[in-house]
Amino acid sequence: MAVIAVDLGATSGRVVLATVADGSVALTEVHRFSTAARQTDDGLRLDIEGVFAEVQRGITAAVEAAETPVTSVGIDCWAVDYGLLDADGALLDEPYNYRDPRTAAGLAAVRERIGHEELYARVGIQDNAINTINQLMHDATSGRLARAARFLMLPDLIGYWLTGRAVAERTNASSTSLLSPVTRDWDWDVIDRLGLPRGVFPELVDPGEVVGTITVGAAAGVPLVAVGSHDTASAVVAAPLLRTGDVYLSSGTWSLIGMELDAPVLTEAASAANLTNEGGVDGTVRLLKNVMGMWILSEALRTWEADGAPEELTDLIARAAHVSDAPRFDATSPALLAPGDMPARVKSLVGGDPRLDDPAMFTRSVLESLADAYRDTVDELVAITGHRPGRIAVVGGGCLNWLLCRLTAERTGVAVTAGPVEATAIGNVLVQARATGLITGTLDDLRRIVMNSFPLTHYLPRPTEELAVITALSNEFGADPAFTRAGGGNSSAKADGVLWIKPSGTSLATMTAEDLVPLDLDVLNGSLEAPDPDPSFGDPVNHIAGLARRDEGPRRPSVEILFHALIPDTYVLHTHPLMINAVTCNADGRELTARLFGDEVLWVDYVDPGLPLARLIKQEREAFTARTSQEPPRATFLMNHGLIVSGATAEEVRETSYAILGRIETELAGAKSLVSAAEAFRAARGAAAVATDAGPLAREFPVSEAGAAFLTAGPLIPDQIVYAGSFPLVAADAEAVPAALEAYRAERGLDPVVLVVPGVGVAAVGDAEKTARTALEVYVDALTVAEAASRLGSVRALDERERRFIETWEAEAYRKQVAAS
Repeated sequence: MAVIAVDLGATSGRVVLATVADGSVALTEVHRFSTAARQTDDGLRLDIEGVFAEVQRGITAAVEAAETPVTSVGIDCWAVDYGLLDADGALLDEPYNYRDPRTAAGLAAVRERIGHEELYARVGIQDNAINTINQLMHDATSGRLARAARFLMLPDLIGYWLTGRAVAERTNASSTSLLSPVTRDWDWDVIDRLGLPRGVFPELVDPGEVVGTITVGAAAGVPLVAVGSHDTASAVVAAPLLRTGDVYLSSGTWSLIGMELDAPVLTEAASAANLTNEGGVDGTVRLLKNVMGMWILSEALRTWEADGAPEELTDLIARAAHVSDAPRFDATSPALLAPGDMPARVKSLVGGDPRLDDPAMFTRSVLESLADAYRDTVDELVAITGHRPGRIAVVGGGCLNWLLCRLTAERTGVAVTAGPVEATAIGNVLVQARATGLITGTLDDLRRIVMNSFPLTHYLPRPTEELAVITALSNEFGADPAFTRAGGGNSSAKADGVLWIKPSGTSLATMTAEDLVPLDLDVLNGSLEAPDPDPSFGDPVNHIAGLARRDEGPRRPSVEILFHALIPDTYVLHTHPLMINAVTCNADGRELTARLFGDEVLWVDYVDPGLPLARLIKQEREAFTARTSQEPPRATFLMNHGLIVSGATAEEVRETSYAILGRIETELAGAKSLVSAAEAFRAARGAAAVATDAGPLAREFPVSEAGAAFLTAGPLIPDQIVYAGSFPLVAADAEAVPAALEAYRAERGLDPVVLVVPGVGVAAVGDAEKTARTALEVYVDALTVAEAASRLGSVRALDERERRFIETWEAEAYRKQVAAS
């Protein structure tokens, strides 16, 4: 069966057709239109009759689109605004918008009759000039109210036009500051003291009651059901709250952040915190605070567009993610309420900081300030209610702002669940569906339907200390050519059951804490004991990463997530040091490792990366402990691959890494220094860029017996395959290149990346200088390793099966693609 939800936001409205079946909900937006107020000579006004016409167009479209009978219609809207009807039921004039400055005079008039402290103790609504009570007082003092026979909140006004029945739905009526949250009735004493006429106030109805039968338009004959007509009340119905004390954040034009309680909190502390007690569905109370929300950015976007410099929000957020040290301001400041030049007003709140002239810096400043306001409000809610949240459920359009969600989790220290985007419409639909018998249950039951019907995104509080440590450690080793070339390697930190790991294709040298990807450690470690994922799921490591992912960021985690997870130390660093690979790429590597390091380094034979490698590392660690009755060492040598070092502190990782490197360099003392340089290679493929090396190593090693053997033996490590190709092209001189290239293509079916001219040098080509330089460095690194390995013993290259696995492995292709971009 189908229901129709009319959802009116402060800047746009829409009509949604929903189907409810088999414990799930599906939405289709059939009509969208503007609800923005317009400035007139008589104030900021809303063309509510025009809005009603658009509502009817949307209802008509929904009825026509419905494949099953429409069982009901429900309307939600923003709070505090209203229309006045005359004695004949006609609209007195266009409603004012709450951002009209008349509210200040209304507030002053209220204060003359009743103080805020007393008013709060009676109605529990925060002190805010926009409140309905202040608008009505301005109407009363200006004489406008004397001409009115009925006062109706906007969704009730539209409902009146549809059904002919004038009511006030309680969740929206509660926002007026004229309803008692204790009796849930109009506070007649407050109304009388303010001199407001009792007769204008309609009867109250609860969400779920049938207001009446629609008599006009395409939905004539269909019941109009009262929903949580305050849009936040409907949004909270669909917020995936799991327990008492969880916080909801309805994020849109406003940010409404609060807790759902059984009773109002009317204490002095709640008043001092400027928290508000608004009615919720099923008699609940929404204890919350209004924070400015996306209004700040929306107004800034309008200003920039008017100035001829339009910006796009998604792009701004992406750029803002790379901004640091943004100034912060009070995101609850009344100075931000009115329309107009928002960038100038925000700039004035931070002392005129010129950095805010940059839209990306401005955006980061806004998001940081909103996150601060959310943190402060959560702290106030905890202090006043005694409930500590297990999650913050962000719903509405703001849940798509991934940077704000992440900042909220980090600033509050509480996990954030983002979604659903359409929470207001969903809550509207669910209350209708329950009222008409399509579903049954409590609010908890309705929320389970939401969680089964719509995707949610999770953001974790980032462990600041651990991420700062692993970032600094990664940058240090990533910038040291003795350990890392071409940005290779990966790193991770663990905290609270989560592995934070470097994303694939990101350089250790430039990685930031914000790059790190969170993964569930239990899921990762459980996969080592479980059967392999079905091949239909694609690459098994990528599939496991998807199951373990704790956020929805844009980066793909490193392909080595599993061995990072199984090593219990807080910090794990995996690099490809040249001199250490002289041992790992040595045919006698295991024996050399034992001779040089004893039980201080664990040796692991070559196996395919991914699940096989992680399982073998786990097996070798367990075998070590069984043999020695000791914990496995901090360092692991991976045959034909590289080094893993772990530790409880960064200093342990650092000391172990440099000690291992020093011991190998001592072993190689007296050997001729290995030099990297460049020699030209410009002919073979007519590529866009070329990098060359004519140093002693590049000249001399290929003409040695060991070097000549290495040229045809195959690659040493996966990075060589990914960036430099498995085999170089070998030619005696430039004249020999064309014939050699033709033969190479005939034999191998592809183009070489590297050219070796024995006795002359090495060249590498690419589609850009960066890719050519990377290929050259990786191949010269391979020469470095092979030359050193030959002096320590003999070289062990990857065999054909091992090589072909890497050449065709989707994960390595992805890594190369990301690194190139």
